[in-house]
Amino acid sequence: MFDYSDKRNKEVVLPDDETSVDELEFLVFDTETCGLWKGSRIVELGMCLVTSDTIGEVDVIRVNPGVKIPDDATKIHGITDSDVKNSPLIGEVLKKFFGESQNRILVAHNAPYDEGILSTEAARNAMYAPRFPVIDTLKMSRVLLEQLESYTLGHLSEVFGFPHTKAHTAGSDVIATSHLLHLLLKHLKKIDEGKFKYLRNYGGMTTIGNSAGFIDKFPDKFSFLRIGIVTKADVEIMYSSAKTTIRFPVTLQSGYNLENHDYIEGRDHRNNEIKVFRLDRIENIYPMF
Repeated sequence: MFDYSDKRNKEVVLPDDETSVDELEFLVFDTETCGLWKGSRIVELGMCLVTSDTIGEVDVIRVNPGVKIPDDATKIHGITDSDVKNSPLIGEVLKKFFGESQNRILVAHNAPYDEGILSTEAARNAMYAPRFPVIDTLKMSRVLLEQLESYTLGHLSEVFGFPHTKAHTAGSDVIATSHLLHLLLKHLKKIDEGKFKYLRNYGGMTTIGNSAGFIDKFPDKFSFLRIGIVTKADVEIMYSSAKTTIRFPVTLQSGYNLENHDYIEGRDHRNNEIKVFRLDRIENIYPMF
C-alpha cells in the first residue's frame, strides 16, 4: 500500500528496454471532466486491464467533483450533478486507480491531457502519486497508422471497426482505446519492433506527475498559505483580472502547480463555488477574523 502523504520513493521501476510487449500488462484509462483545462475535475474514470492478446472487463466509476458540473461539459459526456450526487470523492477513487496501476503501463488516447487531469487531482488532494509510466495511443497512431484523415478515437473506431457505442463516455472510450492498443502492438511486432523501448518511443512515454504536482515554494509574503490550506483558513484575496482588482472572500481549499504555474483554490463565501486563483496574479491576501 502506498503512503500518499510521503513524497519519497515515488519513482517506479520500468520494464527492461528489451522486454517484449507480449510480457507487459497495460491499464487503459479515460477521464471525463468538468472542462477542457488540465486543472478540471474528474466526474468519471474508466479503466481496463489489457495484455497484447486480451481485453478485460471495463470498470467505470462516477465521481462527485465537489463542484457544479458546467452545462457545456454535460453536453459532451451527458453527466449531470444529480448523476454524481452520491458518488465517491476523487481521493478515494484515485487510491483505487493507483492501486490497479502497479506494475502496469498506463495507456490513454491523448494521454498528456488525462495525465494532467490525474496529476492535478492528486496534488489537489494532497497525494504524492507514484510516477507510473503513461503511453499515448494518439501519438502512436499518428506514426504507425499513416495518411489517415483524422486520428480522433471516433474516426479510428470507424475506420478499423472498433466498438465505440458512445463517444466521450469513459467506458466506451476505454473499450475503443483498448482495441486501438491491440492494433498498434500488432503493428510494432509486424515491423519487428515489439519491445518496450520502441513502445515508449512511439508512445511518447511520460509519467503521472509530469504536468502537475505540489507547489515547491510559496512566495515569502504568502508563505502562510501552506498552513492556511491545511487548516482551511478564511481569507480575502485581492485578485488582478483584466486590469481590475477583485476581492474574493474564500475558505482556502488546495494548492498545486500545473504546467509551471502555481494555483490555489478557495470556496467563495458568497455563492459556495470553488474559485481558482493563479498565484502570480494575487496582489494580496488578508486573514478574515
